Amino acid sequence: MTASLAPALNRGGWRDDWGSAFLELRLRPQLEILDGLQLDSTDLNPLLLRLAEHLNEHQPRPALVHGDLWGGNAASLSDGRGSIFDPASWWADREVDLAMTRLFGGFGEAFRSAYREVIPDASGADDRVEIYNLYHLLNHANLFGGSYLIQCRASLKDLARRL
Repeated sequence: MTASLAPALNRGGWRDDWGSAFLELRLRPQLEILDGLQLDSTDLNPLLLRLAEHLNEHQPRPALVHGDLWGGNAASLSDGRGSIFDPASWWADREVDLAMTRLFGGFGEAFRSAYREVIPDASGADDRVEIYNLYHLLNHANLFGGSYLIQCRASLKDLARRL
């Protein structure tokens, strides 16, 4: 582990800004335990700081999110109402759940379109999807390894090119 990924003090609780919260509470902890990422550059700190700055431009209103919203954690009840289960809830940008609905399937464009009718996308929402899904890719790389490591490397390289 490089010094730039040293454990952050006081992980829990609030942060002054959303970008720092996502970086310190989500991305850094996953990166600290990840073995085998093997990027060309071992110092991810400049990229992580750019990601935090990018998220800070958004300034979302905190929302209680599901935290693990993929197709396997949603179903229809016998009367047709929707149901979600197995939450990993936390206070975050509502877009973290919407981003995950694109990552592992189960939610199509009809879902996103209906959601946007009730709450329209904030400016730049599509640009934040890959940042938010990086957390889930890192988490899955830690849990399962394999192709998730490849996806993490590709996502980090793509984000480095774009930001």
